[in-house]
Amino acid sequence: MTFAQQTYVPDDNFEQELINLGYDSVLDDSVLTANINTVTQLYVNNRNIVDLTGIEDFVALQGLNCNFNPGLVNLDLSNNTELISVSSNQIWGTQSGSLANINVSNCTSLQFLTCLHTQVTSVDVTNCPDLIDLNIGHNLIDSINVSNNTLLETIIVDNNLISSIDVT
Repeated sequence: MTFAQQTYVPDDNFEQELINLGYDSVLDDSVLTANINTVTQLYVNNRNIVDLTGIEDFVALQGLNCNFNPGLVNLDLSNNTELISVSSNQIWGTQSGSLANINVSNCTSLQFLTCLHTQVTSVDVTNCPDLIDLNIGHNLIDSINVSNNTLLETIIVDNNLISSIDVT
């Protein structure tokens, strides 16, 4: 007897959005991995998601938009190596969301990263050689290394703790 592989999705709001999108049918903390491992675009904006556990099995994911989920604290995208674009704006205005950690360290295809109005203190983009646009304004970042990002055309780091930046 063979059992289909399941992906653990503990956040009910995240799983409900996967149900709404047609990738799952029962709110039971899991989704069939075969239903999500070919998804290339995922938009889960403003869904009160606090945990994106399960995102690691979206292995074909190229675009992720998870804006306005202010309870989201950790965003580990290290297994999503096909990502081209990530947007995680937390809150409009001057109030920041609770996102404290974002991991794009293995996202070697990443071209566009937007992470605004969060509590993030660091972003490692040294393994993202294709990065073109980096917008990490309104965070708690005190330094950023973009020395490996030779394709970088736009970098926005306003309202951070950065006192200087070397873009040579």
